[in-house]
Amino acid sequence: MKSMSKFKAARYLFIIDGVEEREWRLNHDARMKQIGNLMRLTRQERKVSLRELARRLGMSAAYLSDMERGNRMYSLPHMNAVMKEMGRS
Repeated sequence: MKSMSKFKAARYLFIIDGVEEREWRLNHDARMKQIGNLMRLTRQERKVSLRELARRLGMSAAYLSDMERGNRMYSLPHMNAVMKEMGRS
């Protein structure tokens, strides 16, 4: 068998173990939805509209809506900015 770099070998094992990869993706998606739901509930508790929060943060309302629904991969700085604006950090 031809020798592989450590990176290629690790990638190969990750691809072979498809069950583990699918579980990671499912858990990741579920966590994104939970975090997004927390963001939405916090915003609603504070009685701040999606557009108002987007204006304060300099983001689009569509981007924030996708974050809240767990449909968008977001960066930690964006998530922290939202939670800080809502008084939760």
